[in-house]
Amino acid sequence: MRKPLISALAALTLALSACGSGSTIEAASMDELHQHVLDAGGICDDYEDRGEAPLIPGSELRACNDEFVLAWFPESEHTEYWSDGMASFGQEALVGTTWAIVADMETLEVLRDSLGGAIKDGEN
Repeated sequence: MRKPLISALAALTLALSACGSGSTIEAASMDELHQHVLDAGGICDDYEDRGEAPLIPGSELRACNDEFVLAWFPESEHTEYWSDGMASFGQEALVGTTWAIVADMETLEVLRDSLGGAIKDGEN
């Protein structure tokens, strides 16, 4: 009888720690990032391949309903480089470890609640 109670408490603790913990999701691939966005309530019916980010081999870009862009990178340094470039063009981005999402501020704030990450404001 004691083991089910301990298991239930452990599960509850894990669930509560995931809510609002501020932790950033990890995405080992573009497909995983896409699934995280869908799980967070993002609408991505029209998922279009946009190729690699310029000068970042192995990266992947996808457009979702022409509303926002998902970017996945093989290394975290590439994420910073790319999101800094987007900010220099006035684009806001939600930035994780190996991923970034470019969208309007309202969409980024909603996605950040589930995905974590930091919003990088456009400089223009």
